Amino acid sequence: MNLLLDSHLGIWWIEANAWVKCEWLEPMLDRSNAVCVSAASALEIEIKKRSGRLPFGPTLVEVAIQYRFAPVPVSASDAARAGSLKRNHIDPFDRMLVAQSLEHRMVLVTDDALLTSAPGIRTL
Repeated sequence: MNLLLDSHLGIWWIEANAWVKCEWLEPMLDRSNAVCVSAASALEIEIKKRSGRLPFGPTLVEVAIQYRFAPVPVSASDAARAGSLKRNHIDPFDRMLVAQSLEHRMVLVTDDALLTSAPGIRTL
C-alpha cells in the first residue's frame, strides 16, 4: 500500500507528537508500504515557517531523507486534477494532496475531516 502523508503528519512524526494515531503507526512502520510526502507539503511547511506560523526546524525534505519517506513531485496531471476538484477543497495544498492520492492511488493519512470526506479518496 502507498501512503501519502498530509503535511501535519510529517511534522507530528518528527516531533513524536501524541497526535499520531495508533492506527497510523502499523501501516507507516510496515516496510511493505511506501510512505510518501508531497512536494506540495514541503512548500506548505516552508511558507508557514517563513511567515512565523510554524516553529518547525527541519525541512520536509530532511524529514523524508531521515525516515525514508518517498518524495512525490507535483506533475501537470496532478495539477489538472487538483484544479478540477469540487469547491469543498478550497485550500490549494489540500486540493493537491487529494488530487495526488487519487491520481497515484495512494491512501491519504490525515486528521483533517474535510479531506476524509472527499469523494473517491481512501484515507487512514
